[in-house]
Amino acid sequence: MKHITIICLLLLGQILCAATKETEVPYWVMAGILAQETKSRYEVVNGVEHIVYVDQTVGAAGELSAFQITWKAWKQVHALEPDRRFRDLATDQLYAERVAMRYLLWLYNNSAKQSWPHAVQYYNGGPGKLRYSYYANVVAKARKAGYPEN
Repeated sequence: MKHITIICLLLLGQILCAATKETEVPYWVMAGILAQETKSRYEVVNGVEHIVYVDQTVGAAGELSAFQITWKAWKQVHALEPDRRFRDLATDQLYAERVAMRYLLWLYNNSAKQSWPHAVQYYNGGPGKLRYSYYANVVAKARKAGYPEN
């Protein structure tokens, strides 16, 4: 009976390990993408962190927000807030940040083979499209902003 219990625990442990994939985007990834996409940054004012959205433009392919989120990326992860619209990304940067994080986590967990370098590159080019120079720029801008890659 002990052997069956141990085997069950081992199997349960493997199932739990598979279920507990990455749940947080590293801070350097968010800060680097923010700086790369729109020259924006995180800033603490009176102890509260804010997104300072510098280059408030719509991207060439219709991307919105400081994180330059495409409609396709938004569509992939917006189900958690079905009452929100794509255009909300242009005016609500906290919502945009949540969408960017969800999309990055989706890329990391589902198509980037659990690699932040791949997830960051896919964020720019789409799943399966590696953009090495984009990743290098994100890392450099994150470091410059004081968030080293871990």
